[in-house]
Amino acid sequence: MHAGRPAPTPTPRPTPTSTPLTCPCPTTPSTTPPAAPTISFTSTDSCPPEGAQASDSVTGAAVFFTAQVQFEEPVQGSLTPADFGVGSVAPPSLVSSSNSSANCSCGTAVRREPAPGAGVVTGVTQLSCTTYSVRGYMPQTDPFEVNSTTVLLQLNTGVASVCSESGGPAFPAASQLVAVDHRPIAKIYATQMSYPSGVPTTTASSALFLVTFSKPVVALNTTDFTISGPSGATARLMQYPGSDSVYRLAVDVPTSYCGPVTVSLTEGSGVQDPQGQALCPTMACSTLTYTKSCSSCSKALVPSAGIEVIKPLRNGGNICV
Repeated sequence: MHAGRPAPTPTPRPTPTSTPLTCPCPTTPSTTPPAAPTISFTSTDSCPPEGAQASDSVTGAAVFFTAQVQFEEPVQGSLTPADFGVGSVAPPSLVSSSNSSANCSCGTAVRREPAPGAGVVTGVTQLSCTTYSVRGYMPQTDPFEVNSTTVLLQLNTGVASVCSESGGPAFPAASQLVAVDHRPIAKIYATQMSYPSGVPTTTASSALFLVTFSKPVVALNTTDFTISGPSGATARLMQYPGSDSVYRLAVDVPTSYCGPVTVSLTEGSGVQDPQGQALCPTMACSTLTYTKSCSSCSKALVPSAGIEVIKPLRNGGNICV
């Protein structure tokens, strides 16, 4: 920088407003057909954004996005979420199963393929007379099958028109695609346990688990897990032979302890994929609670699902119990 030359003043970015702006309309309507607006994605993430509002909540894995819609001329009125559509281009190798309409939980084995229009726009904010910010989400393509989801955001036909006192022509429809790489998703499964009341239960002081990831991860160790319930609990971790995304986890609790034990991946841990994308620790199934039983009953607990799984089932990486 030259001596004596003042530093350039940065141009302030538009600040979102909570109420529509007052934009004057030209008195003479344009005779030229308006150009289609441009849509650009400003942020995408397969983890829920920090501080997401209740209206942004979604059951299951999803890709969250924010996009900017830029018009060349002021828009008549204001835009709403209903003026937009969100879809996806699904990989041709994925085929929905016959029970794809089921409402899945962590232990249910179901594959679902997002259909065009399955996404949701949760909010539209006017930044200026010609610029809007659009927020929404799209259900992820099965992260245990593919590593990315393609999101399509479109402005519907005939919903926006040029601002004019006598009514301006409608803007053409517009759309934009973006491929979003998935962050790793973790799921924890109990092995060698019974389910007397639907909750994994064992009388052993050492409990065994499978920790599966939707893609390979690096830097995973026992300090990335939090064990809640008993004091003095410890953990042992071993990568499953022949796999770069499945681990065995042993949790050791005091023999005298009786009650619930919660095993979870610690939020903010350093676990990430080889590309540097951090884990989504808050996703469903990254926490599991089991019961350490001290029952005096002489009858031993018989595991109802005492199997070791080399790799999770391809149906969404879920294991049916």
